[in-house]
Amino acid sequence: MCYYNGVKVTLSEYIRLKQIEKQLRGLQLKTKINKGFDYGDWPIIKPIYGTKNDISIELAQWGFLPDMVHNQRGIETFRSQRTTLNAQSENLFISEQGGRSMWKEAARKGRCLVLSSGFVEYRHLFLKNKRTGEVRKTATTFPYWISLPDREYFYMAGIYNHWIDQSEDFEKDTFAIVTAPANSLMEQIHNTQKRMPTILTDDLAYSWLFDDLTDKQILKIAGHQYPAEKMIAHPISRKFMTIENPETYFEYKELKEFPLAA
Repeated sequence: MCYYNGVKVTLSEYIRLKQIEKQLRGLQLKTKINKGFDYGDWPIIKPIYGTKNDISIELAQWGFLPDMVHNQRGIETFRSQRTTLNAQSENLFISEQGGRSMWKEAARKGRCLVLSSGFVEYRHLFLKNKRTGEVRKTATTFPYWISLPDREYFYMAGIYNHWIDQSEDFEKDTFAIVTAPANSLMEQIHNTQKRMPTILTDDLAYSWLFDDLTDKQILKIAGHQYPAEKMIAHPISRKFMTIENPETYFEYKELKEFPLAA
């Protein structure tokens, strides 16, 4: 899954989607890391409907709210029953139980891109007890920073819903990050659930936003597995949410026995 995301975007940088170059006017972000369960705002890229291949970059709340949640009073109950920070690519149209998916309409009509400079996942390892030498029954967790070495920022596939409180004058875009099965690198890091955010190339990002896709094409792009060899990862401090440079490499002596395979 993806529950921690970071982004650094300056005014001198551009969104490049095929032939489109739109300056990030008025948006200068240096968001360290956003914790999903804080349900804070995050920049997403949306197509502007009624125009030809034009985009807007807006802040939306991370934590998808479907129309079945009728007002703000129902949000807490809804979120206590399910997590909508991520949407599994396999379940965009059919739920895990085989019924209609809550993501269905958003996958067809609410596709967006989520900006990222890197994200955090936890690696779970069963270490040996230093006193007895036996493997512990409880895993120790190590946070890793994952990014793309050739990209200062990149795009994750997202889906959004313009949620409206039906009892009050309040409305807001809410979104989820689409996830796919983990590649060979992410299998080693996110080694419990073995998932990863769907990271898109520029061409796929363009198609995700603008093309008139069939359900089959949507699922194919949503399940895109970014190549492991084009990603890098290293451990970071467990205090990454509170330190100045959270993406800085941090050495754990325990990890020497568990190097990541190439």
